[in-house]
Amino acid sequence: MRLQRVLEFSFSLFKKDWRVVLPNVLNWVPFALLSLLILNGFNSVTSLIILKISPVEIFKNLLFYASLAIPLLLASLLISFFLSCAYCEIVRQAYSKRKISLVKSFKVGKKRFIPLFGTYVLAFVILLFFNLLLIPLIFLGIWGILLFLILIIFLNSIAFILYFEIPAVVVLENSSGISAIKKSVEIGRKNFWSLVFVIFLTFFIVGIVNSSLSQIPFVGLIVSLIGSLFLNAWIYMIPAVFYLEFR
Repeated sequence: MRLQRVLEFSFSLFKKDWRVVLPNVLNWVPFALLSLLILNGFNSVTSLIILKISPVEIFKNLLFYASLAIPLLLASLLISFFLSCAYCEIVRQAYSKRKISLVKSFKVGKKRFIPLFGTYVLAFVILLFFNLLLIPLIFLGIWGILLFLILIIFLNSIAFILYFEIPAVVVLENSSGISAIKKSVEIGRKNFWSLVFVIFLTFFIVGIVNSSLSQIPFVGLIVSLIGSLFLNAWIYMIPAVFYLEFR
């Protein structure tokens, strides 16, 4: 069964070469800095409120921390695109029964993450256009607003599913832009319920495991961080494994 193979093959990569989790360490740097920034920002704003400093000064303080957070968020986003490409290459190597080379995977990540970023920007613009078409519903009263919210949730959920294969198409087909979006939509449309099942099961498992690990007394945070290396690597690999099984 192909669905079973998608899950089994992606898990088997950890057994084949545990080093596949290492690229995820790159995500720790902006995440750690962002966490410290949020903590310091919260403490700073709380102190200003307690001292009854003017709202203008509090707002300036918030702007300062926001100006530092935006570059970190952007860095985290670009690293995510890079890792998406690198993990697609890792899957391709493993699927063709070649020895996994992190160096080559990093080279592919470096080469393809800009096309992937551009493709996602284009995909977002297309989705935004269809979202904007629904705005007139707001002016039809309470039922129009309710219908607007339902359609927005439905439209964006469908888009998430149909766009799921974009990283695999960009890397494995050396494609980008509208052609990559069309191919991802085609794969998603032909294998819609299989893709829905894989996405749901993946994020369900990740959510349950993350929640369980974080509850471990004393070492929950550390164990959860280590576990996130494996879980995030697994999420990055799923699009490529699904693509190779269902293309």
